[in-house]
Amino acid sequence: MIELTDFLKDRHMITNLNLRRNKITNLGALSLIDWMLLHDNSLTSMDVSRNKITRAGAQAFLTALKKLIRITEFQITYGNPIPLEVNLAIQSEIMANNQIKQN
Repeated sequence: MIELTDFLKDRHMITNLNLRRNKITNLGALSLIDWMLLHDNSLTSMDVSRNKITRAGAQAFLTALKKLIRITEFQITYGNPIPLEVNLAIQSEIMANNQIKQN
């Protein structure tokens, strides 16, 4: 995952990132979040479903999504062992981001 995020650092026009079925763990999720917060300014959609992200990784994404209001589509629920309450909080944050974008 570090190789991917290093590669992405020089790509400034990525709006959609589909990383479904890549065996991403919590460590990989943290690497992606670091890239999103420090190096990206155009991503609006991400899919990390069907990986190996658990509660800790999902919580980290949730915290990042509160800062990244440009993210209006985010898929993590399907295929990751994440508790329902964390999934619902992520979906709520995405809905809030969409409302901000509309205003």
